[in-house]
Amino acid sequence: MPFFTSSILDLNPYFEKINANQAWSLFFTGGQEDKVLGQQPELGRFFTYLLIALGVTGTLWATYFNNSV
Repeated sequence: MPFFTSSILDLNPYFEKINANQAWSLFFTGGQEDKVLGQQPELGRFFTYLLIALGVTGTLWATYFNNSV
């Protein structure tokens, strides 16, 4: 059984489940405010998918130009 499971997080009263919007709000404000981006989940999804797209694009770019030299 893994040590770090969701049941351990459920036992700790200091942890609260947050959505992507709240996570990005905390990131952009340096952990100060979790409601800056509002309650609609679309903006949080946009930033998450943008980060994934940048990572995939960077990986493909590096692979292509590494092989072409």
